[in-house]
Amino acid sequence: LGITQSYVRSEKLDDLIDALAEGSGDIDGTIAGFSEDPGMSKLGPHRAAIDTIFSGDSVEEILAALESDGSDWATTWHGRLLKKSPTSMKVTFRQMRKGRALREFRENMKMEYRIVNHIINGNDFFEGVRAILLDKDNNPSWMPATLTAVSDADVAKHFENLGDDELTFE
Repeated sequence: LGITQSYVRSEKLDDLIDALAEGSGDIDGTIAGFSEDPGMSKLGPHRAAIDTIFSGDSVEEILAALESDGSDWATTWHGRLLKKSPTSMKVTFRQMRKGRALREFRENMKMEYRIVNHIINGNDFFEGVRAILLDKDNNPSWMPATLTAVSDADVAKHFENLGDDELTFE
């Protein structure tokens, strides 16, 4: 999306804000003075595997590819993903694919807003909060409980127009 152009460590943010407030007029230069190279991502060494595994045509294909990869990294992520909401995984998969084709930032934000609205009106968000933050049993009861039980219609509803509640930019 081209949202970020510079990396500034969080411990330098107050100094950056102070420098910008002084108003030298050279905003880009001021930011550049605090910017640094973030270095290699922790995921960098796994980039080739990520590109291959996550190019699958469904969440099920991605999970199968993670399982068959056999590396510690893939095994760890396979286990982590199996604990997530099946509905959220399928919605996120579609969101990533659909978002790739959207060229306007506003259209992406509308899609995100629709998804969030549908998620907070469903079961899984609150069930996740209950299982992780409230009861801390780490045993959420997702509805539906499996990927195969999540229908295309279940996923599609997360992308539906919100009518009067639709996000607008005015």
